Amino acid sequence: MTPRLRRAIPCLLFVLPLLALLGWQLVVNPIHRERDAVQERLDTASPPLMPGLTAGQTFVSHHPGLSSVEILLVVYDPSREIPANARLIMTLERLDVPDQPPVRVELSGAGMQHNQRVEFPFDPLADSESATYRFTLSSNGAHGLGAWYSQTEAYAYGERLENGAPRPGDLYFVTGYDYRLTDALGDVGQIVGGSLGLVLALLLLLGLPGFVLSLYLLPGRRLDGVLYAGLILSLSMAFWPLVWLWASVAGLSLVGGRIWGVIGLLLLAGAARLWGRRDALVRPVIARKDAFPVAVLAMVLLAIGATRVLQVRELDVPAWIDSVHHTVLTQLLSERGNIPATFEPYLPAVNFHYHFGFHSQAAALMGLSGLPSHRAVLILGQVLNAASALVVAAWASRLARNRWAGVAAAIVVGLLSTMPAYYVSWGRYTQLTGLVLLPATCLATLALLEERNPGRPLLMGGYLLAGLFLAHYRVLVFYVLFWGVYALIALGRGRFSRVRLGQIIRRSVGLAGVALLFALPWLVRLLVRLLPDVGTLYGGWEGPEGYNDFPTGLIDSGWTRQLLIAAGVGAAWGLLRRRVLVVGIAVWVGLWLLAANLRVIGLFDIWLIHNSSVVISLWLPTGLLIGWMVGDLANLARRGAKRMPSWVPRQVGALVGAALLVLSGWAAWRMVDVVNPVTVLTTRDDVYAMGWVAEHTPADARFLINTRFWQGDLYVGSDGGWWLPILSRREVTLPSVLYQQSPPAYRQAIVHFAQFMEKAPAVDDPALIERLRQAGVTHVFVGARGGRFMPKDLDASPYFALRYASGPVRVYDFIPDAGE
Repeated sequence: MTPRLRRAIPCLLFVLPLLALLGWQLVVNPIHRERDAVQERLDTASPPLMPGLTAGQTFVSHHPGLSSVEILLVVYDPSREIPANARLIMTLERLDVPDQPPVRVELSGAGMQHNQRVEFPFDPLADSESATYRFTLSSNGAHGLGAWYSQTEAYAYGERLENGAPRPGDLYFVTGYDYRLTDALGDVGQIVGGSLGLVLALLLLLGLPGFVLSLYLLPGRRLDGVLYAGLILSLSMAFWPLVWLWASVAGLSLVGGRIWGVIGLLLLAGAARLWGRRDALVRPVIARKDAFPVAVLAMVLLAIGATRVLQVRELDVPAWIDSVHHTVLTQLLSERGNIPATFEPYLPAVNFHYHFGFHSQAAALMGLSGLPSHRAVLILGQVLNAASALVVAAWASRLARNRWAGVAAAIVVGLLSTMPAYYVSWGRYTQLTGLVLLPATCLATLALLEERNPGRPLLMGGYLLAGLFLAHYRVLVFYVLFWGVYALIALGRGRFSRVRLGQIIRRSVGLAGVALLFALPWLVRLLVRLLPDVGTLYGGWEGPEGYNDFPTGLIDSGWTRQLLIAAGVGAAWGLLRRRVLVVGIAVWVGLWLLAANLRVIGLFDIWLIHNSSVVISLWLPTGLLIGWMVGDLANLARRGAKRMPSWVPRQVGALVGAALLVLSGWAAWRMVDVVNPVTVLTTRDDVYAMGWVAEHTPADARFLINTRFWQGDLYVGSDGGWWLPILSRREVTLPSVLYQQSPPAYRQAIVHFAQFMEKAPAVDDPALIERLRQAGVTHVFVGARGGRFMPKDLDASPYFALRYASGPVRVYDFIPDAGE
């Protein structure tokens, strides 16, 4: 075998299996079953189906690959056994192309239960995008079977039918379509290709500040390329909250296009540094032996990025509860251009003390891209979610001194672990920001504790620590615990000498001092405005009853339990290998759990850190420990391979890299559907309606919206109406959950109003009408998800006049004097 052929074999062993697998997957074209048309309101049962009596619904399919129709079954007499020969039949016809043959699906009715979801599957219809269909339900006999429907219009793109004739309302139904691998690849290309300006804005936001700062904070020398990329990201993330903070101190505003002035100053600062000291440029390097695993890591990161793009392809606004107040804060910072003293106009007279690291980044992105606040929050959140894999990979590679550690860590964090990917379903953007900043802050601390010359690590570590302080207070506590563990490790390495102890104390005090100088105005604000009022605003430091229950369900989600076991094996392997830095990570995580359960040492649990917040953060140390273990095993294998011919380990490495990419591809496809539809409060119908509200209602209108109890004494919006202050700039009866941080009188008034609305016996109850009058309500918004106030009740009351109706969404005028 010639030397050239030997060198080519590893490349072939890597490329050929991947090409074969990709070709096979494109031929097989695996699918996800996705929801398309959805109408889930109900209040009435259809007449029992029988020969000569059918029920039906017309609808529009918005995607290619229509493959199922689902209804909610009515069994009129559950005590009566459905005969074995009973059949439930669904016939699907295309209306805009009438010559297409209908689809007929026949199911056995035997064993069907009342309120059972019944799905009629069929071969996917490739040309169903934007097509109009009618499905008809029938039965082969009088078996007492029917379907639920809504008496009022609840679906904007079709109508309910009885015996083929239109009837008021809409059937309860959900259609499904097959989302294929080729569809996903096409969507990624289309979304990214149509967002090149946004990509540039993100590079300026998360790349330029870190690059310029690296010229000043890092020595002009060779530096590991992956670590350098992670540092640039982290330095940029810390930059924006500090700029917002000090602009506020200086009385400057970064509103609108002024953010481009900051970009201009950064460019000038970078050019001046390079002109004055050409050796200031950091030279990121990747050793020749590491080129292959780094290339694999790059492909893994691309796969992670693709999943984050696809996860939000159907979202118009961010999901769930936290997203509302994160968007409010982003909008507030964007409108003010600095850190305001209060939350006004979104909340009255409430001192602003919320950590704002993420919101300042999102506000800057608004200025650079022109995005509205809700889109900036959603997109930046997904970018940071993907970036979490990069920063953990950089730490794992450095810890194991092996590139494969970083590859394994990135796969675990970005593709195998449910968290942090699932954060998008919750809107957990601020905790995500803190955790993405944490690795670089910890690495800077390690450098400070270990290096002889502490100057640059001290400055960079203090800067990053200040950014972390502004990003998330809980994650700051995680960092403090890290410092305690590794300060003890550093002291132990110095054999607990007095000189070493003094050095650690001086450097730690210096780190804290630099961080405090960077974030001093914010610290003063917290000390003066927040700490004296903790009892008033939060009821003290102790969490409410049930707040700290251990979230067993989160441990059982996805591969979480298996990954935690693997991380435990990694910690045990570190103990056997006497790797004190690795064992320190396990001790660090133990301190997280202790901080969340202070009752075990005789104290009370605090609301700042609780078991749920710890469990959803375990992806970081889990990825680190598993990555380290993989990297350490790779190091051992490399040493053992020294006695083999040089071409053998290269071929084995090629096969390992191919296997890891196969694993990444499988996991990435599994990760596409991470968003929980239950957490999506706002639909496209809501967004259209809120556009109408902005154009057709007075600017001082005040809307009653649907609300529900959440936890503690908090109430939240139950449908898209909660987004009216952002998407329509109209006041609503329940602000974001930031009202929890308001004075007691205001908070109690909000809670009491929500409780009264929920418990009122009827929508036209005189006490309810009077309460609405006193609250200054002028309109009512009923979103697609709905809640206490629904069209069937409001339509029948003289106090509410319909102004807008489209599918499930309604807007009403409130007429308090209608009954007089």
